[in-house]
Amino acid sequence: MRPGPEELEALQKEITGKMVPGDDIVILGPVGIAGTLQLLENCADRLKAVFSAGFLADAEEDCLSGRILPSDIQKLTGGRKVHAMYGLGPAGFLGGLWIMAEASSAGLKLDLRRVPILQYAVEICEVTGDNPYMIPSEGAVLLSMQSGEAFASEMRRQGIRAACAGEVNSGNDRLLYSGSIVRYLDKPPKHLRPGYAGEDRS
Repeated sequence: MRPGPEELEALQKEITGKMVPGDDIVILGPVGIAGTLQLLENCADRLKAVFSAGFLADAEEDCLSGRILPSDIQKLTGGRKVHAMYGLGPAGFLGGLWIMAEASSAGLKLDLRRVPILQYAVEICEVTGDNPYMIPSEGAVLLSMQSGEAFASEMRRQGIRAACAGEVNSGNDRLLYSGSIVRYLDKPPKHLRPGYAGEDRS
Protein backbone atom coordinates (compact mmCIF):
# COMPACT_ATOMS: atom_id res chain seq x y z
CA MET A 1 0.00 0.00 0.00
CA ARG A 2 1.40 3.37 -1.08
CA PRO A 3 1.62 6.16 1.49
CA GLY A 4 -0.95 8.94 1.41
CA PRO A 5 -0.04 12.53 0.49
CA GLU A 6 0.72 13.56 4.07
CA GLU A 7 2.96 10.57 4.78
CA LEU A 8 4.74 10.98 1.44
CA GLU A 9 5.41 14.63 2.24
CA ALA A 10 6.82 13.64 5.64
CA LEU A 11 9.08 11.07 3.98
CA GLN A 12 10.34 13.57 1.42
CA LYS A 13 11.25 16.03 4.17
CA GLU A 14 13.55 13.40 5.65
CA ILE A 15 15.87 13.13 2.68
CA THR A 16 17.92 15.64 0.74
CA GLY A 17 17.25 15.43 -2.99
CA LYS A 18 15.78 12.47 -4.82
CA MET A 19 17.11 9.10 -5.99
CA VAL A 20 17.55 8.93 -9.76
CA PRO A 21 17.27 5.72 -11.84
CA GLY A 22 20.76 4.64 -12.83
CA ASP A 23 22.31 5.94 -9.60
CA ASP A 24 24.45 3.77 -7.36
CA ILE A 25 23.51 3.30 -3.71
CA VAL A 26 26.44 4.05 -1.42
CA ILE A 27 26.57 3.52 2.33
CA LEU A 28 29.03 5.60 4.34
CA GLY A 29 29.80 4.34 7.81
CA PRO A 30 28.88 0.95 9.25
CA VAL A 31 25.17 0.42 9.80
CA GLY A 32 23.71 -0.40 13.20
CA ILE A 33 26.13 1.70 15.24
CA ALA A 34 23.53 3.47 17.39
CA GLY A 35 21.62 0.27 18.00
CA THR A 36 24.77 -1.58 19.00
CA LEU A 37 25.62 1.13 21.52
CA GLN A 38 22.09 0.85 22.93
CA LEU A 39 22.41 -2.92 23.25
CA LEU A 40 25.78 -2.55 24.99
CA GLU A 41 24.05 -0.39 27.59
CA ASN A 42 20.64 -2.05 27.87
CA CYS A 43 21.81 -5.68 27.73
CA ALA A 44 25.08 -5.24 29.60
CA ASP A 45 24.65 -8.15 32.03
CA ARG A 46 23.57 -10.51 29.29
CA LEU A 47 26.49 -9.56 27.08
CA LYS A 48 29.02 -9.77 29.92
CA ALA A 49 28.01 -13.38 30.39
CA VAL A 50 29.07 -14.14 26.81
CA PHE A 51 31.83 -11.69 25.87
CA SER A 52 34.99 -10.52 27.56
CA ALA A 53 35.28 -7.02 28.97
CA GLY A 54 37.90 -6.29 26.30
CA PHE A 55 35.55 -7.33 23.50
CA LEU A 56 32.77 -5.09 24.80
CA ALA A 57 35.12 -2.13 25.28
CA ASP A 58 36.50 -2.56 21.76
CA ALA A 59 32.96 -2.79 20.38
CA GLU A 60 32.01 0.50 21.99
CA GLU A 61 35.18 2.22 20.79
CA ASP A 62 34.72 0.95 17.22
CA CYS A 63 31.13 2.18 17.17
CA LEU A 64 32.05 5.63 18.46
CA SER A 65 34.97 6.06 16.07
CA GLY A 66 33.10 4.86 12.96
CA ARG A 67 30.29 7.41 12.91
CA ILE A 68 29.63 9.54 9.83
CA LEU A 69 27.40 12.61 10.12
CA PRO A 70 25.35 14.18 7.32
CA SER A 71 27.29 17.39 7.99
CA ASP A 72 30.47 15.55 6.92
CA ILE A 73 29.10 14.66 3.48
CA GLN A 74 29.81 17.87 1.59
CA LYS A 75 33.47 17.68 2.56
CA LEU A 76 33.72 13.99 1.72
CA THR A 77 31.91 14.11 -1.62
CA GLY A 78 33.70 17.20 -2.90
CA GLY A 79 32.36 18.09 -6.32
CA ARG A 80 30.74 14.72 -6.97
CA LYS A 81 27.12 14.65 -8.05
CA VAL A 82 25.01 13.33 -5.18
CA HIS A 83 21.32 13.18 -6.12
CA ALA A 84 20.01 12.16 -2.70
CA MET A 85 21.24 11.78 0.86
CA TYR A 86 19.69 10.37 3.99
CA GLY A 87 21.23 10.19 7.45
CA LEU A 88 20.04 6.88 8.86
CA GLY A 89 18.08 6.89 12.11
CA PRO A 90 15.80 4.86 14.39
CA ALA A 91 14.31 2.83 11.52
CA GLY A 92 17.69 1.19 10.93
CA PHE A 93 19.40 0.51 7.62
CA LEU A 94 16.54 -1.38 5.98
CA GLY A 95 13.95 1.08 7.22
CA GLY A 96 16.06 3.99 6.03
CA LEU A 97 16.52 2.40 2.64
CA TRP A 98 12.73 2.05 2.33
CA ILE A 99 12.19 5.68 3.41
CA MET A 100 14.68 6.94 0.83
CA ALA A 101 13.23 4.82 -1.99
CA GLU A 102 9.61 5.58 -1.09
CA ALA A 103 10.27 9.31 -0.88
CA SER A 104 11.85 9.12 -4.34
CA SER A 105 9.22 6.76 -5.86
CA ALA A 106 12.13 4.59 -6.96
CA GLY A 107 12.89 0.90 -7.25
CA LEU A 108 16.21 -0.65 -6.31
CA LYS A 109 18.38 -3.73 -6.14
CA LEU A 110 20.84 -4.12 -3.28
CA ASP A 111 23.32 -6.77 -2.16
CA LEU A 112 23.16 -7.10 1.64
CA ARG A 113 26.54 -8.81 1.69
CA ARG A 114 28.16 -5.54 0.60
CA VAL A 115 26.63 -3.36 3.30
CA PRO A 116 29.33 -2.20 5.77
CA ILE A 117 28.61 -3.51 9.23
CA LEU A 118 30.79 -4.07 12.28
CA GLN A 119 31.47 -7.68 13.22
CA TYR A 120 30.85 -6.56 16.79
CA ALA A 121 27.29 -5.59 15.83
CA VAL A 122 26.68 -8.95 14.19
CA GLU A 123 27.94 -10.93 17.18
CA ILE A 124 26.11 -8.82 19.74
CA CYS A 125 22.85 -9.09 17.79
CA GLU A 126 23.25 -12.87 17.65
CA VAL A 127 23.13 -12.88 21.45
CA THR A 128 20.27 -10.40 21.82
CA GLY A 129 18.20 -11.78 18.95
CA ASP A 130 18.13 -8.51 17.03
CA ASN A 131 18.60 -7.95 13.30
CA PRO A 132 21.68 -5.73 12.87
CA TYR A 133 20.21 -4.24 9.68
CA MET A 134 17.08 -3.13 11.56
CA ILE A 135 18.48 -1.63 14.77
CA PRO A 136 18.97 2.17 14.97
CA SER A 137 21.67 3.33 12.56
CA GLU A 138 22.49 6.94 13.37
CA GLY A 139 26.11 7.33 12.34
CA ALA A 140 25.72 5.98 8.80
CA VAL A 141 24.56 7.83 5.68
CA LEU A 142 22.88 6.63 2.49
CA LEU A 143 23.80 8.29 -0.80
CA SER A 144 22.26 8.00 -4.26
CA MET A 145 24.90 9.09 -6.75
CA GLN A 146 26.77 8.47 -9.97
CA SER A 147 30.12 6.63 -9.97
CA GLY A 148 29.41 5.17 -6.55
CA GLU A 149 31.99 2.39 -6.71
CA ALA A 150 34.84 4.81 -7.41
CA PHE A 151 33.68 7.06 -4.58
CA ALA A 152 33.35 4.19 -2.10
CA SER A 153 36.84 2.96 -3.02
CA GLU A 154 38.24 6.44 -2.42
CA MET A 155 36.55 6.59 0.97
CA ARG A 156 38.01 3.22 1.98
CA ARG A 157 41.48 4.45 1.02
CA GLN A 158 40.88 7.30 3.48
CA GLY A 159 40.03 4.80 6.21
CA ILE A 160 36.26 5.33 6.04
CA ARG A 161 34.02 2.29 5.93
CA ALA A 162 32.03 2.61 2.72
CA ALA A 163 30.47 0.44 0.04
CA CYS A 164 28.56 0.72 -3.19
CA ALA A 165 25.94 -1.93 -2.53
CA GLY A 166 23.17 -1.45 -5.07
CA GLU A 167 21.56 0.55 -7.81
CA VAL A 168 18.40 2.60 -8.32
CA ASN A 169 15.91 1.81 -11.06
CA SER A 170 12.59 3.08 -12.32
CA GLY A 171 10.61 -0.04 -11.43
CA ASN A 172 8.34 -0.70 -8.48
CA ASP A 173 10.31 -3.55 -6.91
CA ARG A 174 12.87 -3.11 -4.16
CA LEU A 175 14.91 -6.26 -4.06
CA LEU A 176 17.48 -7.39 -1.50
CA TYR A 177 20.00 -10.06 -2.45
CA SER A 178 22.08 -12.25 -0.16
CA GLY A 179 23.73 -14.95 -2.20
CA SER A 180 20.99 -16.99 -3.84
CA ILE A 181 18.35 -15.57 -1.49
CA VAL A 182 16.21 -12.74 -2.84
CA ARG A 183 13.51 -10.90 -0.90
CA TYR A 184 11.55 -7.69 -1.06
CA LEU A 185 12.38 -4.69 1.07
CA ASP A 186 9.66 -4.29 3.69
CA LYS A 187 8.42 -0.96 4.99
CA PRO A 188 9.41 -0.25 8.60
CA PRO A 189 6.76 -0.28 11.34
CA LYS A 190 4.57 2.80 11.30
CA HIS A 191 5.98 4.18 14.56
CA LEU A 192 9.45 4.29 12.98
CA ARG A 193 8.33 6.16 9.88
CA PRO A 194 8.47 9.97 9.58
CA GLY A 195 5.23 11.75 10.41
CA TYR A 196 3.93 9.12 12.83
CA ALA A 197 1.93 10.71 15.61
CA GLY A 198 -0.44 8.01 16.83
CA GLU A 199 -0.52 4.86 18.90
CA ASP A 200 -1.01 2.31 16.10
CA ARG A 201 2.29 0.45 15.85
CA SER A 202 1.48 -1.63 12.76
